[in-house]
Amino acid sequence: MSGDHFYCLDPHGELAPELFYEYEGITGFVFTTNQPDTVPIYRWMRPGDHFYTADPTGELAPELGYVSEGIGWYMYPTQKAGTIPLYRWRSTQIPDHFYTTDPNGELAPALGYIAEGITGYLYPSQSSGTSALHRWMHSDMFRTFIFNNTITAAQRRTLLERHAFAYYRSGICNNLNEEERTRVREAYRRAITHDINTDPNANASAIIGGSQIWVNFDNLFPLGDREIAQSLLHEMMHCAGYNHPVRRNTDVPGDGGAYYNSPPLRAELCIAGIQSDAGTTLLSLAPYAGEPRACPVVSVENQP
Repeated sequence: MSGDHFYCLDPHGELAPELFYEYEGITGFVFTTNQPDTVPIYRWMRPGDHFYTADPTGELAPELGYVSEGIGWYMYPTQKAGTIPLYRWRSTQIPDHFYTTDPNGELAPALGYIAEGITGYLYPSQSSGTSALHRWMHSDMFRTFIFNNTITAAQRRTLLERHAFAYYRSGICNNLNEEERTRVREAYRRAITHDINTDPNANASAIIGGSQIWVNFDNLFPLGDREIAQSLLHEMMHCAGYNHPVRRNTDVPGDGGAYYNSPPLRAELCIAGIQSDAGTTLLSLAPYAGEPRACPVVSVENQP
């Protein structure tokens, strides 16, 4: 909780990834349009802080220099069956408002936040007609990442957003042990260079223990968000120093063997509980070295 907390309905975080926000998961489920008995939650912003309130005049926000950003979402002003409170906290040390369903405020009290009551009521899980309310926090995460200048702005944004999702999932993933989670999350705080891989038989690649990832945008990006996040986390496991053996034709997802039970392959499960991806089929992932592989192991001497 080192900076502005931002809440939105956009699963890709609007501009948050480009501004080096860290993804913190789903806060709950709210309505995107006005429903019976709901009220709009208005979004206000000033540099360093987003503020959300059911007051259409923004409480004290206008006189404190906040600018209206319209309606963020709709929720119940009083508790309905199946809903829980969304609590508001305000930092006394930095310009930040923090919203959580935890009545104890998570870490907020220990970090100098004070309780400001209940903003409204939302669902803790998906209910008919609701959408996820996503939480982001400005931590300057990924500011050290470096991108080849031929990578487009749109590609860069997708990489940052998918890295943010993968980083979040790696921290709560039981498919990695504590040491593996720690090492890959430490790798995320390094200056990781992103370059372009033109190998038609590769989705992405990285050097074991290195600080560079090569991405084949033509192969990887059409496979969609899940596959992009899986591949990036897989390659970040390589940057963290983890390897996997060459895949054999007898290896299958979930078999517990040396290939699919290696840390990079187990990390793929952190994204959506699925191993080996659409890319495996699309690229005809071969069982033997020297033939097409979605993730070829890269040596320092043999970079893309």
